[in-house]
Amino acid sequence: FKEMSKRLKTKNYYNPKNIGSKTGKQLRRMKRKDIIVSYLDGLSKSGAEYAKRFADENNVFYDRVVAPSKIYSMFQKNKNDLIGIVFIDDFSGTGGTLKDKLENFYTENKALFEEFTFSIHIGVVTGFMEAKNKLESTIELLGINAYVYFHNLLNEQDKVFSNESNFFDNYAAKEKTKNVVTFYGQKLVKKYPLGFGDCQTLIVFPSTCPNNSLPILWQERDDWIPLFKRKT
Repeated sequence: FKEMSKRLKTKNYYNPKNIGSKTGKQLRRMKRKDIIVSYLDGLSKSGAEYAKRFADENNVFYDRVVAPSKIYSMFQKNKNDLIGIVFIDDFSGTGGTLKDKLENFYTENKALFEEFTFSIHIGVVTGFMEAKNKLESTIELLGINAYVYFHNLLNEQDKVFSNESNFFDNYAAKEKTKNVVTFYGQKLVKKYPLGFGDCQTLIVFPSTCPNNSLPILWQERDDWIPLFKRKT
């Protein structure tokens, strides 16, 4: 997020109190109206919530926080004021969802890119290097002026049962735990017993749990009550 902050002249960042403050601390002196804050996932998803938190922490005018479908009209109404778009999300495991959403946004807003000059900044609280690389490759293919920032970048050490995992002191303990988690995980999410994309994470946010995390944490069944039920 530091590089994004420099480009947008802000300094921007898992609990309800700090998830917004860690995305921005330097914009308390005046309200900003030169950027639009939005999200690439749906309105009911977590991106919309964190976009609002980001705007609040950075003193961005509330009417500058809009759904992706409203961005073009905002530029039409405020073409002399706007210099950039900030998309906020909480987590990206494989990058596939954000990649598809960014491509859709570009396809559905060709006029926006043709008529106006601006930069795009995609801020993600945490996610894997694979996801960041996939997004940057997509940006290059689309040929747009966009940048990607992951505040907390994850790698193989952050996967619970990977060969490089930081979660276990010895191989035997890891394999024993993996067998138990996989057994129950297959009952909950047969295709991805260790989380979507085999991400094997233990990440939980205040209002949701990514489906990349172990299903035993978030998937509900008649005979299984999860600690962190995932919103759908």
